Amino acid sequence: MKHKNFPEDFVRFIFRERLVFLRNMLSGGLARSDVYLGFLRHTPVVASFGGAGLNVAVKGVGFVPKEEFLEGMLIDVERFMKGNPSKDEVIRFLLEYVYDESKIDFGKLSSIELVKGHTYQNLAKNPKATLMFFVPPSTSFEVRCGVEIHKSGVYHKYVNSLHDLFHKPEKTRDWSKTPVYIFKIEEIYDNSIGKWGVKIY
Repeated sequence: MKHKNFPEDFVRFIFRERLVFLRNMLSGGLARSDVYLGFLRHTPVVASFGGAGLNVAVKGVGFVPKEEFLEGMLIDVERFMKGNPSKDEVIRFLLEYVYDESKIDFGKLSSIELVKGHTYQNLAKNPKATLMFFVPPSTSFEVRCGVEIHKSGVYHKYVNSLHDLFHKPEKTRDWSKTPVYIFKIEEIYDNSIGKWGVKIY
């Protein structure tokens, strides 16, 4: 599937190869080292600058649906969660329903804030961030973003729901303590070996 004005190399890296990783998790075909490497597509370094000074932090990021699908998908995710699904059932649900490429908004990435530390202090004052992805030995993307902080509403519920669906915390979390970042992509640079920072979006 082509995405208008969006770099296919980045879509493949951030999305399609992540789906391959999930399918391999489901089949049990991954060594532990492969699992660790695969998660690097999910955990960029987030650089911010504001009241807490220049800061970098590793954050888990995920996808959100296009706005026209968001409320309906939230309802379906909440309904699915009530069935107390197994880890394999969760991965199948993600692959077959949540990560429908035609419904994904590739201009946005999301994360939840668990600690409200330096990143939160910075983004509350200066809503700009750069996400740096690196998968050894040579693949790297620099993603410059404007940032929205959501403390309630549909994005807040959706992103917290997906986090708990996958990570299955032992105790019910207080979502009022975990705001959600929506990283709205403004620029992308391919920093991979041989590309050396060429702007691709």
